Amino acid sequence: MSYLMYPKVFTDFAAHRRDYSDVWPVPTDVFFYGMRPGDETEIEIEAGKLLFVKLIASTAADEHGVRTLFYELNGHPREVRVQDNAATATVQRHPKADPNNLHHLGAPMPGAVAEVAVKPGEAVEKDARLLSLEAMKVLMYVTSPITATVKEVLVGPGTHVEKGDLMVVFE
Repeated sequence: MSYLMYPKVFTDFAAHRRDYSDVWPVPTDVFFYGMRPGDETEIEIEAGKLLFVKLIASTAADEHGVRTLFYELNGHPREVRVQDNAATATVQRHPKADPNNLHHLGAPMPGAVAEVAVKPGEAVEKDARLLSLEAMKVLMYVTSPITATVKEVLVGPGTHVEKGDLMVVFE
């Protein structure tokens, strides 16, 4: 198949095909507008091979902007988790620590900040306790990797962090 497109349009088209494969079998209205619970559609994946898809329900987006879709594929119940880009605008994202920057301290594991023991402007020695993280009833103390002055503390008690989230910046 040959395509004649403007360079930017073709670059976007090629990137979409790389990320999602070929979506030509999906009906145009479903591709552009999606489906609502109760909607059904047919997708012909090749000559004579039809998939019947019926959307049953969709959950609300979780704190990461992910929804679970419940659907039937040829009458068999299925579910899939998808990122809802419209919902992620309300989700608080933390910047990631640069692993090559000694002045960035990232979360060593996912969890909730239980305690913060330092404030901006405070001088800390190497291995001094900065904060503690709690995950699955396990408390982990996070210590300073260097002797420095705390420039910024980006988390507080109760903040949920993912591995690598920037928590403390040193001067």
